[in-house]
Amino acid sequence: MIKSKTMFEEESVWIKNKISEILIKDSKEINTVLDVGSSTLKFRTLMQPCIDENIFKPLRAKRKEIYYLDIKKDEGVNIVCDINDINTISKKFDLVICANLLEHVRDVEKITNNLKLLVNKGGYLLVTVPHLYFYHPDPIDTMYRPDNKSLEKLFRFQVISSEIIKINKFYFLKRLYCLGKIIINPLLARKYLPYLFKKFEISCVLLKNNKST
Repeated sequence: MIKSKTMFEEESVWIKNKISEILIKDSKEINTVLDVGSSTLKFRTLMQPCIDENIFKPLRAKRKEIYYLDIKKDEGVNIVCDINDINTISKKFDLVICANLLEHVRDVEKITNNLKLLVNKGGYLLVTVPHLYFYHPDPIDTMYRPDNKSLEKLFRFQVISSEIIKINKFYFLKRLYCLGKIIINPLLARKYLPYLFKKFEISCVLLKNNKST
């Protein structure tokens, strides 16, 4: 089964490198970390091991305080919350990570504002969203596929790093998944056919909250 929510290894390396750059500059800049839409411990360590290996293991090694937020209560989730309503979250964080989530929400602007409210003054917000990737409902997919410049304008924080990552690996099983969808239901061809051979792309931004409030 192809899990709808996916982080590519190349994407996890980009995130790892950007966090490392911040920590090298000043390790004290990041003490508390929030992963929004984290999914479960099993997902991060077994189904998508690059997430834990590249992103969270290095943070744990530096004794950073990590919070995993998801709408579903499960092992490895220590903040159970719908990101549409953050009133139950009583603190802010030095680093907020939101990876591959915005394409699965109906009100991007509202979620954007909520994410910004969770970032400490002087803190960082790291966001990734598919730019070129097939339809993958979890439970919905609005086909929101912004480029990195659109993400910069959306959040209006200071831009530290911004780029579109091209995924060079072919990921045969994902192409097979697209082909299977088309075979089962030819009416879905428009949603899957363009992605059979193109390289996937991910929009990535690292932003800093330099606002006074």
